[in-house]
Amino acid sequence: MRQYPRDPRAHLFQAMALVQARNLQGAEQQMRLALSEPDIFTLLVPTAKPRLQSYLALILTDLRRREEAKQFATAGCRDNSAGMHAALVKAGLCELPKS
Repeated sequence: MRQYPRDPRAHLFQAMALVQARNLQGAEQQMRLALSEPDIFTLLVPTAKPRLQSYLALILTDLRRREEAKQFATAGCRDNSAGMHAALVKAGLCELPKS
């Protein structure tokens, strides 16, 4: 992170380490920093935004902020291009289609 402080991937990796250390508030902060650099993550990895938002949604769920989590889960629930759909469904963040 010192070498590339604006790289969203660095913030994602830091957030993952903080989740492992059970520092969810710190992980949330890192994910919000990652999402604050849209010009960079769009250039680096086109599917980065939905993935970052989905990971933040899972963190917010663990922080018991479910309604906010659902807002961030929207893109990941729509499709699986970010590879987070199954985790979002398991966390109960994706609305089931009405039949």
